[in-house]
Amino acid sequence: MDSRDEAQRALREMMDEVRRAADQAKKMAKQISEDVGGYVGLPERLRPGKGAPPAPQASIADAIRDLAALHQEGLITEAEYTAKKAELLGRL
Repeated sequence: MDSRDEAQRALREMMDEVRRAADQAKKMAKQISEDVGGYVGLPERLRPGKGAPPAPQASIADAIRDLAALHQEGLITEAEYTAKKAELLGRL
């Protein structure tokens, strides 16, 4: 095999490699397009990274009842109970 044949063979191998890389790039671009396309049109609050919408909070009265139960069970001090209750009442 002479140097010209070797050069042609090397060129063919390089072109095959370029074609494989281009095919792989097309597949990746298609996958990215599908992934991103799934998010288009979603409300901002539902897009990944934003977290789930906040769960509805219990009423302030329910929170105070729960707080009182913790206090009665001795799980929080009188000072903690009073401070948190005042904070909750301040939300009204």
